[in-house]
Amino acid sequence: MDYNDVFEEAVSFFQEKDWENASLTFIKALPLAPNDELKGICCFMNANSILEIVKISNDKELFAMMITSLRESADYGNEDALVYLKSMGFEYTPKNPSSSSAPNSGGSGGEWGMTSSSSAPQQKSSSSEWGMTSSSSAPQQQSTSTKPNKGKLKLEDGSVYEGDIVNGKPHGKGKKTFANGDVYEGDYVNGMGTGKGKKTYADGRVYEGDLDGGLAEGKGKMTFTDGAVYEGEFKYNGQHGKGKMTYSNGKVEEGKWQYGKFVG
Repeated sequence: MDYNDVFEEAVSFFQEKDWENASLTFIKALPLAPNDELKGICCFMNANSILEIVKISNDKELFAMMITSLRESADYGNEDALVYLKSMGFEYTPKNPSSSSAPNSGGSGGEWGMTSSSSAPQQKSSSSEWGMTSSSSAPQQQSTSTKPNKGKLKLEDGSVYEGDIVNGKPHGKGKKTFANGDVYEGDYVNGMGTGKGKKTYADGRVYEGDLDGGLAEGKGKMTFTDGAVYEGEFKYNGQHGKGKMTYSNGKVEEGKWQYGKFVG
């Protein structure tokens, strides 16, 4: 079967609301797509099907897969994916891979996902839940000047930024107060929280460490509202990799984490 046949089969599963088979078939279609535009469409459609599964199961790992798929779709030039990421509160700059390198498929590392009408799983303040960032700046183009000026910006999403500004965008050191009460202070690159910083959430959680595109990504520390503290590796704003969680009752879980879950 060629790309068109597999893609049509995936769409038919999607129309029948057979979300799991739709996702699996979109994964099969992806490496067969002859150009970046079709790869982007394939990731984007698969995101729709995964989000429907997420709505039913409230599965945070699937939600992470959906975000991964949208980001990959944006990498392949799908502007709708960027619009949707922005609507969900994510900052992301497309990496524009070559058309010959399709995203990896399968496994728990996160793959595909998307929709235009449904809400994502809600964040929880408990240490046992894994939520996404509430940052909401749109992806930005790279600046042409590197000399920052100090200033203050009121952004379209209602947030207020104070700090270094290059070409009208946050770039350097700064502080952003979001409309929902979250506060981020630290490094910015081309309008996005990237580097090292501290984010204090309106619900009381505090994250300190590495960020990429507004997301906790790398090494850091999260203090939860229930008194638990996690120190270690993060991916897409959640515990992922090697890390240690110390709960308020003294219990300790140290080892490998996967999308917010301790796996040993």
